[in-house]
Amino acid sequence: MVTDPVKFYLVKDRGPANLGQDIENIFNYLGTINDITLKKETDKVTIGYSQTPLTATLAGTDFSAKDVVVSSQMTLICDKSDNVTVNLLKLALRNSDYRIFNPLTGSYMVTSPDLLDLTTVKLEPKISKIFSHYGFTPLFNYQNSLIYFAKNKKDKSIHLINRHLLEYLTGSRSKLKKQENFGLKVAHNTGEFVALFDRGLIPTSFYTLLNRPKRVVNQSGFDIERFNTNTFVTFAFFTFDKEKQRFTQVSSAKLPEGITLIKKGNSLEKFIDKTIKMGNPKAKILGVKISGQVTFEKGERDKLTPLLLVSVFLDKV
Repeated sequence: MVTDPVKFYLVKDRGPANLGQDIENIFNYLGTINDITLKKETDKVTIGYSQTPLTATLAGTDFSAKDVVVSSQMTLICDKSDNVTVNLLKLALRNSDYRIFNPLTGSYMVTSPDLLDLTTVKLEPKISKIFSHYGFTPLFNYQNSLIYFAKNKKDKSIHLINRHLLEYLTGSRSKLKKQENFGLKVAHNTGEFVALFDRGLIPTSFYTLLNRPKRVVNQSGFDIERFNTNTFVTFAFFTFDKEKQRFTQVSSAKLPEGITLIKKGNSLEKFIDKTIKMGNPKAKILGVKISGQVTFEKGERDKLTPLLLVSVFLDKV
C-alpha cells in the first residue's frame, strides 16, 4: 500500500544492460533478507514487509527480456515514509553499474550505505525547527549520528552541519539567537557534493574543516606542506561531469604528465596551485587526494626516492 508516493530511478549508464538479469540479481539479494515478501511479475516486483502494511514497487519495461540493450532504467515507487526499501536497493546495487537518482533532490545517491538520503526520513520536530531557523534543508545524514549535510535555502550550496552545536541546541530549553559556525560549505550544489563524497573528499569533522578549509586528503603520512626529502610525484587529473555527477579522468597538454620531482623543503600544495594557475587559470581545484601507497624511483646518484600518486579534481580543464 502506497499512500504518499515518491519515485526513485535506477539508472545504468555504463556499458550494456540486460534488464532481465539485472532484476534477477536484485530479486535474489532481496530474497536473502528476513521479514520481506517479494512478488515478481513481467514488468514489476512488489516488495512488502511482515512488520508494516507498506509496500513498494520496482517497475521496468519487461523483466523477462533477454536482450542486451545500451541502457536500462527501473523505477522504484514507494511511500514517503518508507525509509527501508531505497536503502536496501542501494545495498543490492553496490557492486553493479546502477546508480539511484532522486528527482526530488535532483541528484544521484552517494554509493556509501552509511550516508542516508533523508527524502523518506521524518526528522524529529525540534531538529527540523533548528534547521529551518538557520535557513537549511537537511538532505543527508550518517546513520545513528548527528552528522548532517544540508542545503542552504538561499544559494542551494551544501554545508556540513556542526554536529556539536546541533547537539547543544537540541538539548537547550532556552531561546538563543543565531550562533556562528552552524554550517560550513562543502559543495556548490547537490550534484557536486555526490561526486566529491564518492571520491572521499567530503569531510565529516566540522572543526577540522573550519581550521583547514582546503579539501586535501593526505593518506601518505608525508608532510606535503614542506617535504623533508626529495619526492617524486605522478599526477592523475579528473574533471567534474555535471550531468552524471561524477569525476572523469582527463589528460591535457596544459597539465603535467609523467613523474615530477619536488625537492626537499618545497610544498606539494603550492606546486599544484601554481601548476593549475599556469596551465588553466580558469580551472578551480575542488579537491586533492594523496594515495597511501608509496613506491620508489631512482633519483640523484641512484638513490631510491619516494614516489607519491596524487589525484587532482577540477571543475574543468
